[in-house]
Amino acid sequence: EDCNSAAYIVRRGQKALPFPEKDLPSDTPGAARRFSRDLLAASREQRLGASGGACQVVTHSWFTQAAFDFEALRGQNLAPPPASAAERRTCSHELEVSPAGSLHPD
Repeated sequence: EDCNSAAYIVRRGQKALPFPEKDLPSDTPGAARRFSRDLLAASREQRLGASGGACQVVTHSWFTQAAFDFEALRGQNLAPPPASAAERRTCSHELEVSPAGSLHPD
């Protein structure tokens, strides 16, 4: 099998046990860490949603603690999350459209 194929990469990742929480940013809340670990569990039987479907996913503590508004999401009225400090640093420049229509940084 081609080692660059998507299927190969996914299968290789499925064999990496347990979920590598060290790869998450250090300030990731505990509920978000648990959500990632539970959703990406290698065992289908242990994976979030396997026994309770979507209801089990949307009632996860990460969503309930944040009082996530699924109705606003369904209605496409969900406000975007505030930008993190890191995002503000990396996206601090504005883009403007040149007369030719190409984008370039200020």
